[in-house]
Amino acid sequence: MAVEQLNKALWCDREIFATGGEIDVAKFRMPASLHVEGAERISLPLSPLGLAKIKSVSQQAPYGLGERTLVDTDVRRAWQINPDKVSCPDVPNFFSSVARDLAAHGLAAMGLDSTALELDVKLYKLLLYEAGGHFKFHRDTEKEDGMFATMILQLPTSTGHSGAALAVRQGRQCCEFDFSDGSSSHYFSTIFFCDCEHQLKEVTSGSRLCLVFSLVRNNVEFIPAENVPSFVSALPRVRALFQQWAAGTGDDQAEGDDIDDDNQDDDMKDDDDEDHSNDDKEDVQDVSKRDRKGRKLLAVPLAHKYSKTSLSFAGLKGHDRVVAALVRACEFLELHLCMLTKHKIAVDEPEVEYVIDNWITVDDQPAKFKKWNIDVKQEVLRASAKTAKTDYDYDDEDADAISEIDLFDFLEDEFQGGMLAGNEGGTDQYFYHVAVLVVWPKDSFMRTICSSLEDVAWVLDWMRETYGSDFAAPGSPSRGHLQEIVTSLTHRFDSLASLLERDYYSFEEKQELFQDPAKLLEVCVKSGLSDEVLSIMRSWGVELIDTKEFAIAVQAYGWEACKEIIAGVIERVEKTPPRKQVSFLRQDKGGEAPAWHAAVMKLGGFPSRLRDQVGYQDGAIGAAKLLCAKLIAISTELPAEFQDSYKRKREDDGIMLLVDFCLESGLQEEASQILAKLTLPRLRGGTLAKVMHYFPSRTSEVEGAWDERKKMAEAKAKAEKENRSSYYDYVYSGSKGLCEAYVGDMVEFMLELESLGHHDEALRFAARPFPCDCATQKLTDPGRTSLQEHWIVVALLLKPEVILGDYILGEYHRCAAINMIQKAAGLVGLKNNEAAKKVLVKLCKDEVVATADIAEMSSWIEYHGATSSSRQKDRFYDDVDSEEKVYKTWKKQKKFFELLLWLEDEELLGAMVECVSKRANLLRRMLEREEELVKEAVNLGDGVKRAMKKLVEVRMEYVSREPSLGDVVESLTPASKRLKLCGEVDVRQAIDNPRQQRRVYEMVVENWKGDSAARLIEIEKLQALYQML
Repeated sequence: MAVEQLNKALWCDREIFATGGEIDVAKFRMPASLHVEGAERISLPLSPLGLAKIKSVSQQAPYGLGERTLVDTDVRRAWQINPDKVSCPDVPNFFSSVARDLAAHGLAAMGLDSTALELDVKLYKLLLYEAGGHFKFHRDTEKEDGMFATMILQLPTSTGHSGAALAVRQGRQCCEFDFSDGSSSHYFSTIFFCDCEHQLKEVTSGSRLCLVFSLVRNNVEFIPAENVPSFVSALPRVRALFQQWAAGTGDDQAEGDDIDDDNQDDDMKDDDDEDHSNDDKEDVQDVSKRDRKGRKLLAVPLAHKYSKTSLSFAGLKGHDRVVAALVRACEFLELHLCMLTKHKIAVDEPEVEYVIDNWITVDDQPAKFKKWNIDVKQEVLRASAKTAKTDYDYDDEDADAISEIDLFDFLEDEFQGGMLAGNEGGTDQYFYHVAVLVVWPKDSFMRTICSSLEDVAWVLDWMRETYGSDFAAPGSPSRGHLQEIVTSLTHRFDSLASLLERDYYSFEEKQELFQDPAKLLEVCVKSGLSDEVLSIMRSWGVELIDTKEFAIAVQAYGWEACKEIIAGVIERVEKTPPRKQVSFLRQDKGGEAPAWHAAVMKLGGFPSRLRDQVGYQDGAIGAAKLLCAKLIAISTELPAEFQDSYKRKREDDGIMLLVDFCLESGLQEEASQILAKLTLPRLRGGTLAKVMHYFPSRTSEVEGAWDERKKMAEAKAKAEKENRSSYYDYVYSGSKGLCEAYVGDMVEFMLELESLGHHDEALRFAARPFPCDCATQKLTDPGRTSLQEHWIVVALLLKPEVILGDYILGEYHRCAAINMIQKAAGLVGLKNNEAAKKVLVKLCKDEVVATADIAEMSSWIEYHGATSSSRQKDRFYDDVDSEEKVYKTWKKQKKFFELLLWLEDEELLGAMVECVSKRANLLRRMLEREEELVKEAVNLGDGVKRAMKKLVEVRMEYVSREPSLGDVVESLTPASKRLKLCGEVDVRQAIDNPRQQRRVYEMVVENWKGDSAARLIEIEKLQALYQML
């Protein structure tokens, strides 16, 4: 479809944006006088005496600049009188009827039907210009909703005037109205759209008096087709051209169907070869980077400029209404009215983004679409309003630059502070953008609104809001929409790999890219769309296999149905070119690893995810066997440069995860196949412990692996001492880095051995000296500033008191230290190790208040969640500081209190009782039978039983007696500031506020009295607990 053909068909008529001339007083009765409050009767033509009277009650006319209203006679020199002070006794119906008829006559000359618009004419100001009066180019502020034009009625003055020509321009078109001749006795009118720039040239002599009216439309209907000859003549051609575009034939400017998927990778091999230049030397955000190639969409810019509040089909001006009617008559098109915005980021190399938003439906209702990026070169019908002649000649090759300037020249003014606005300054909602008609074929609706992976999330939300939560249920008409989305996206993106390799995506953005396809997969699984589920898994399995949603899909359809898909994923990963394997390997090693290595690094954790995330053990075993059969059995040994034998291993290392799973699931043969390709130092500590456990005959090999790593670190240290290596090499790749890796892996190794029941073996390894005497240096270095997690275990074994010394725990704060000591309790014999136990008791005493506070809040949410909004709950958790976050959930809080009981320290138990007794919600929760804390206490010593009995007694007293004001005041702890009391009163209002405290107290008492049955039941339960203790 040639651009020129559609432009010509849509814009066949010359735009009339202003009209004016002498008024036929025989047809329209003009007033012989006006009445001005404070000046009495003013005869017309205006006499010098009348002029003086008007000036005596006038004020200097201001002008608007952005949101400011200024007075500057260099910009505007005029006198104004507000409309409520002006009347016309001679012609009582002048303002209500005659002015409207006069406006309707002028609008008819502009092609508008005032009746269809339900025109309303409102007096805005009476203006007086004396000699020297003028007003520089400006646009009128839209003074009220629905205003679309301005009418100026020039009244006669006895002196007449010279000069004072009114120049009106729209784009590069300009016209001038000079009514100086006859200004002493005749009446003249001028009408122009309010988005036009206009200027009153200087009054060189005499005076000019005029009434200014706002023309406002009240109707939402289009001009009827039979009243618009241009509509009737243009419609057949417009329909034919749009049908041609929708069918994808002809010279299609916006065509995007013919996509060569096979060449997508080639297109991205050398981004430097792409030409991103444009006429403005700006970096235009190419929408192809957002993968919109499959979208069939066309934006038709309109001739007039509109504010966001005035944007409506009913408010379209001039020929824009005809263009909209023509497009609307193409019933095979989906049509919306939008704003096209050019977003320019002013940096050293300016970047430009084009978006369409402010979606309006044909019935002038807001559409719930988000902002869309748009390719201004491919999806915008350029030069749509540029049929008018200009005063300049351009070569054809400049046409693209001309249309760009014509579309967006106003934006430069806006960014520089805004065009001058008539009278008072406009507000932000009245700054102008480019209005466009946005169309796409109705039969490609979902393909258009969901043309990119970035659209998936909002489209799913839109479908839920539009069709309900069961929008994809069997039999639902919108179920087909979901199927269309999947078909369209999987057809265009048969893999997400090419997207992830693009330089302009950060790591976080790449991770976010997975979320939307995963959501789509989840919705399809829940909706029972098996074909769509399997299609997504085949197309995007390489990327989505790391997500929980993929694991859920495998569980939902069974291993046998998904086995071939997983085999296909393995094959695609294995065939990944070596230069692209870095995303799987996560290392900068030179050389090329065997293809199987990258595949296992990428996919090795999948069996564990099936088992741990969704509990699908059979599928997990099937996946592990498939990985080993496809990759391990036929593979070669891993080259030494990829063994990473002496560095700390990553937790997401696929090889480690696969070995662990095979050992834990009884797949010893498969585990042996993997181990045969590796050296034992390649394994992390926990995996080495499992090797010792499941293959006792390899114990000596494991010991040899540790000896080898120790020798390597010591040799490195000796070389550094001789060669004086740099600090960076020393810390990261030198002996210090190797020692840190050794200690970290060794601690993991010992803890895993302990958990597998090899306590003595774990202690035997703990007795081995660390390389380079690093433990002694770490625990005695006066310059130490932090104690990492693994060093806490080392300190417990060697020097527990260090933990309570001058260490700043850094990121491993107090809670993390407590957790680590708990984890190592069996290894260090915590119950009988007085030094280690003393450390843990001290840490717990320091933490008990903070944990009790956050546990009180989480318990409050548990019991009062029905009256607490989700937003409030989220805000509460967002406010929790970094230390509290370790015990953010009740599961972790409960584990902390279980530890306090287990330690059986009298002083610590006393601190716990004191804290919990003052926190009613926490106290109630700890004594719930299902929490089993009382049951645990029964099996511990007398001190623990006494502590729990005290808590039961406190709760019984709290439930049995009516709350006092003191109870309420005491409950206002600092931590509770984040919540509301009784669902109504903000705690911050009640602290130190006796009046609010009294209000809360009254509500608490009322609730207490109304809950007598529940109190009796709880008292019975508490009595039973007391008997247990």
